[in-house]
Amino acid sequence: MSKKPDFKEVLQAIIVADSFNSRFAPLTQTKPRALLPLVNVPLLDYTLEFLAANGVHEAYVLCCSHADQIQEHINVINTTGVGQRMKITTCHTAESLSVGDAMREIHRMGVINSHFILVTGDLVSNFQLGPLLQEHKARYKANNNAFITMLFQECQPNHHLRTGEEDIAIAVESKTDRLLHYSQSDTDINIPISLLVERNTLKLRYDLLNCHTAICAPVIPALFEDNFDYQSMDDLITQTLEGDGISSGQIFMHCLKNSYAARASNLTSYAAISKDILRRWTYPLVPDVFALDHPPARRKGKHIYLQPKVVLSRACVLERDVAVGDSCQIGHDGQAETRVRGSVIGARTRIGHGCMLVDSFVQSDVTIGNNCTLTKVILGQSVTLLDNVVVEPGCVIGDEVTLGPNITIPAHTKISRSLPEVDAWSDDETETEVLKTPEGVYDVGLVGAKGQGLLWHDAIDEDDAHEAKYRQWIDYRPSLIAEEAAAADESDDDDFDDEIVEQMPLRDDREEFYEIMVELLCNTLQTDASGALDTTVTADDIALEVTGNRSAMHLSPQEVLVGLAQAFVQAGADKGSDSATAMYFHQGAILLSPIFGNYIGTEADHRTMMTTLEAAFASRPFAQPCFLKLLHTLYDQDVLEEDMLLQWYHDAILQPDADEVHRSLYKQVEKFMDWLEEAESESGDESEE
Repeated sequence: MSKKPDFKEVLQAIIVADSFNSRFAPLTQTKPRALLPLVNVPLLDYTLEFLAANGVHEAYVLCCSHADQIQEHINVINTTGVGQRMKITTCHTAESLSVGDAMREIHRMGVINSHFILVTGDLVSNFQLGPLLQEHKARYKANNNAFITMLFQECQPNHHLRTGEEDIAIAVESKTDRLLHYSQSDTDINIPISLLVERNTLKLRYDLLNCHTAICAPVIPALFEDNFDYQSMDDLITQTLEGDGISSGQIFMHCLKNSYAARASNLTSYAAISKDILRRWTYPLVPDVFALDHPPARRKGKHIYLQPKVVLSRACVLERDVAVGDSCQIGHDGQAETRVRGSVIGARTRIGHGCMLVDSFVQSDVTIGNNCTLTKVILGQSVTLLDNVVVEPGCVIGDEVTLGPNITIPAHTKISRSLPEVDAWSDDETETEVLKTPEGVYDVGLVGAKGQGLLWHDAIDEDDAHEAKYRQWIDYRPSLIAEEAAAADESDDDDFDDEIVEQMPLRDDREEFYEIMVELLCNTLQTDASGALDTTVTADDIALEVTGNRSAMHLSPQEVLVGLAQAFVQAGADKGSDSATAMYFHQGAILLSPIFGNYIGTEADHRTMMTTLEAAFASRPFAQPCFLKLLHTLYDQDVLEEDMLLQWYHDAILQPDADEVHRSLYKQVEKFMDWLEEAESESGDESEE
């Protein structure tokens, strides 16, 4: 029996479940954002699972909007879910209009008595908090002004998780990672010149995504209480860095590597995170592993997941990246094909024949008639689409709306079943009474002759165009690229402009190549219960596919090497046992060694291969015990040379910021590297003789 933690050992967390904005309206008209389904699991449950997996003992969920629904949800999971591993308490902050108000309320309650984790209720992450928490506590013990550690993730400006909402620029002290400057801007970045004058070295970074996870000292709630100007964490951070006189605190940062952390803060990021879950970047928070009130989904090829009791007609085609909820029925035998791609379908949904769903998210109990087309659409709970309805990209349809028949909903339209009794705009998603519109007065010109629904207007303060921008489901990354290209056009450096244009499509091509390789290796490297490979597979068969896709996508040899190595590691998932996984990596490496060998010739190729394998194993717990096995096999097959292995190892163990996972990988191969050094030394002695 495990020892019950004493008072000093209790690790606490605060979850801010309210978003204090209306970006998901009209979906949040009847439910809180924290309970919106993300790949058929409530958003809040991802955050709770992340905290429980990291050893949090007590979690306080701060909620204002629809607090009764959150309380009911917490009551359920306290008896059947994650609440069995972590004490979860709901704090109803009815008068709160901001994060600052909620933190002041938590201070008045007096429940925080130790260092705690502060997160939002729409966070999806899989990183390990333990080493970061210990580092934070040690820093605080040496310097009690070091009261916050902010977590960031490396994320290039054109990455699909960078929606443009939080483009941040930070300045960091090089040796200590102390945060010196933090700003958000859509255009200019202004760094105080004094930061450069006062220091010999300084790190300026624009390639980061705020994880909305902070490790905080117990004093943080009191700071909000002392300063009512603090309405958000950003207020506290910026004013502390500028020296507001309230605190002499210092803020530090940590950059996550080889992990996943993202917040569904708007419709665009919601869609991006959904795709990442389907493609298993969030492992173990994936549909076939992470399930709460239903059995895990059955995983098929091409990132397709099916819950129990799903009925697919012979005329139904699930193309790729699809999750189908419990008790769904799709298509009709003997009728026109229904095709689904890049979409999530909620439980008990019925979809007719001749339909097409692309990049769409359908909540539970929805009915979709025949010959309907949905592209980049969100349908709320219990929506009904009658026959021949086309919903164009960017539309959000609220709960219980009926559309059709024979209509087209224009792009970026929002429709609700009813409107608030008061003005739709407020500074948060606090509860409002809704007016059930009487039958017969719906906007039939918009929703169809038999439709039931009204156009939803996002009432926006005319001074807050930034907020309006993120109430639409629009990917702003292309506009960022266009802005960069336009700036390059004004430059005299024509080569730089050509370089931007040439590189623009490569990011998507590399991702697509990786996904194709994962599918290829999952299908070709079939194993039995012991992990032994299918002996009918040849390296030539795989090499033909690799070469064909490389040519079609115009990839460089290094891009092929990175994609193939990452895919080989990912395809080792779900082998049933550690021994079967180890056999997969051993036999698979032997089979693929001629292909890897074709792409590894120079010292740079070796570095690329080793850094790719290290990152791939560090981010996939199922593979980590097999790291030594794979390196040893690739060495035996003359794919990796001993001097290149040793050079990588000696560089790696000297990295001061290596986390616990990476250090465990280095420790795993330590004896192998010692053996290589001895062999190299003996070889050198023989050559001298």
